[in-house]
Amino acid sequence: MTLLASTVSYLKRIIPGTSMRTDDRSFPDPTTEAQDLHTRRDSGLCCETDHELKIGDAKNPEHSREKSIETTANDVGELHLVASKDSQPYHAIKKGTDEQKYDYEQRAHADREMLKQATRAKGKAEKQRDEVLRELDQLQTHLELQASEIASFQNYTSSLEQARLCDMTEMENLRKHCQNLEHQLHATHAVLIQEREQRQMDRRLLATRAQELHDTETFLTKADLFSGAEVKVMVQGLNSEILQLAADIVDTLQFEENAMEVDDGDQRPTEHRLAIDARMKQLLEAGGDPDTHAIIVQAALQGVIARLCRRFISEWSKQPSTDDDLYDLYRDIRKKYADSPAVAGRWRSMTREKSKYSVVSETEENFYSRVLEVVLNVLRVAGWSPADAMGTLIQTFGKRVSAIVKAAMKLDRAMGEGITSQDLVVYTAHFDDHFDSNTMVDAYGNQKADGDVVACTFWDHSGQRSALGIRGGRLTLLGSIVAGFFEPSLHDIIQAIDHQCSMSPKNITAVFLVGGFAASNFLYSKLQAHLQPLDIQLSRPDSHVNKAVADGAVSYYIDHAVNARMSRYNLDGKEFTSYEKSMSEHRRRSDKAYVAANGELSLGDQFDAILPKGILVSETLEFRRTYHLYSETLEDLTSISDDIICYRGSKTDPRWMDTDEAMYEVLCTITANTQQAAKTIKSQSRPDGRTFYKLDYDVVLLFGLTELQAYVSWNHRGKEKRQDGFYFCSIQSHRYNTEVPLALFIPNISDSA
Repeated sequence: MTLLASTVSYLKRIIPGTSMRTDDRSFPDPTTEAQDLHTRRDSGLCCETDHELKIGDAKNPEHSREKSIETTANDVGELHLVASKDSQPYHAIKKGTDEQKYDYEQRAHADREMLKQATRAKGKAEKQRDEVLRELDQLQTHLELQASEIASFQNYTSSLEQARLCDMTEMENLRKHCQNLEHQLHATHAVLIQEREQRQMDRRLLATRAQELHDTETFLTKADLFSGAEVKVMVQGLNSEILQLAADIVDTLQFEENAMEVDDGDQRPTEHRLAIDARMKQLLEAGGDPDTHAIIVQAALQGVIARLCRRFISEWSKQPSTDDDLYDLYRDIRKKYADSPAVAGRWRSMTREKSKYSVVSETEENFYSRVLEVVLNVLRVAGWSPADAMGTLIQTFGKRVSAIVKAAMKLDRAMGEGITSQDLVVYTAHFDDHFDSNTMVDAYGNQKADGDVVACTFWDHSGQRSALGIRGGRLTLLGSIVAGFFEPSLHDIIQAIDHQCSMSPKNITAVFLVGGFAASNFLYSKLQAHLQPLDIQLSRPDSHVNKAVADGAVSYYIDHAVNARMSRYNLDGKEFTSYEKSMSEHRRRSDKAYVAANGELSLGDQFDAILPKGILVSETLEFRRTYHLYSETLEDLTSISDDIICYRGSKTDPRWMDTDEAMYEVLCTITANTQQAAKTIKSQSRPDGRTFYKLDYDVVLLFGLTELQAYVSWNHRGKEKRQDGFYFCSIQSHRYNTEVPLALFIPNISDSA
């Protein structure tokens, strides 16, 4: 618009009297221009040649016709005005010179050019104006959007400010709560310290009171800590250890005839030092046939060790010089309190504990060296004399000697301290004593009343020991004392029956006794008295059956009366699973979580039954469960070893083995060689980038036969593989057989009775 206005102003300057309206973009009125031309006639201006001017009388309506004025230039440069016939007379325009005409044409041409430029500038300006207007519209729209966004941001900022204020308020509340908790923690910690101090004081006081009670317990109680049957089991265990040591020595060492070497200053072992008679010593020195010589050496070793154990058990203190004095004092006390033998027994218990076992380790070391000495003496006489005999003996047989020492000390303390109601004495057979079969009497004779007298036969029918009540090789005891030897076995049998009755889903109405001990009238009457109030019938074979297991095994394959069995317990192997934080049981055991070989956080000691309890199982029905074995090395996957675990508790769905731990028992271990399968395993990547290997295998159980069968299977190149042969294991507890329902098998315990 500014360019157009400047153009119009310029035109007005160069053409006086010319007017142009910018709004309608029109040229000046021709009438006005004609009048201007008449006015400028005298000044030498003329109209352009060959230009027609149409002049109209705008003031007179009667002369509405246009008057055409034609200007032509003649050869002499004169300008003529030609009017129509109807036109009015007009004044002639004065001829102008050529220079004026040319000047006028130049100015007109310049004006036209300027007009064209002004027109083009106007168009360009209008386009710019339109573009500016469009940009203004876009800018206005953009400003409106920005204003809207600013308003949204302001609202969002306001909400954030409110949230920040709320968070600050909550944080302040939490800070105050944390301060309160810290105060409570400090207070609780102080209370805990006080409780710990009090607990330590209570422990010290409890230890003091316990020691006082222990010192007075021997005089307060009349009950023995061990029964006669338990002592007999200890004696048998000691004899077994002595036998094993002697047999191992004979099987391991090489003896040379007359090869004993004695250092300067040493004396050849005498019969007294060897604790054997002259004939046995001659047999040891004679050598001869290797097999016969080995038997003689073994018998000599058993004899000297047994006699040494008997001597050790009969001692009262670590100092042999005081043994006679203590024994004489005990004999006087026993005579004084003849009516109350428990008083003398309690004195004996305390005296032996304080004098002989004041320092248990010293007593053990002393007896250990004594056993090694007597064994070495026998071996030297028998022809075994290496350079470092004692060192070789300790290195080769030290563990077995230590087992004998511990067994002898246990028996000694049981006889000398654990039993106060009577005196027990250990006897050993003399060398060259012949075996008398008459000393073996029926242990399961007719039952006698507790007050009846029982005669116990000894090997020496001519033996006379009035002080001990032995006359003619027989010892008379009250029936109550003899019954005490059988009480532990009877107690275990009754517990086994009660346990089976409580665990059985059905009511048990009958119990069958089998085995050698079943023939005992004493056992039968005691069990009958216990089971009759429970409406349980007790039965046993009419004849003396001692081969129940063998007969039953043969009967199974001949009669085949049983074709299905009821599982009595839950069976499974120990497993682990991935740790799940969302599970409450996992969170409770978060301290036991560990990273397995596959890189996952895991929890172990879990039980998931392969064979559930109460399932009717046929002979050929298999129960299997798939397990995964992870390892970071292939060597660990070349073999498999899994325990089959039995749950004997009352839970219907046991899961975690850290609860009710006593009810889980390992029945057997199954193993398999998986070297070929391990060769085909490919490595896998853990989340942390390390590699691991995974072996998949199945544990299979068969329960339909007389015994549980368990084995391992795995896939190798698309085929199922099993280990060579089955691994059998009986489902046995330490007290009774739980394999057959509604029946009780009692082992033959006549030897331990």
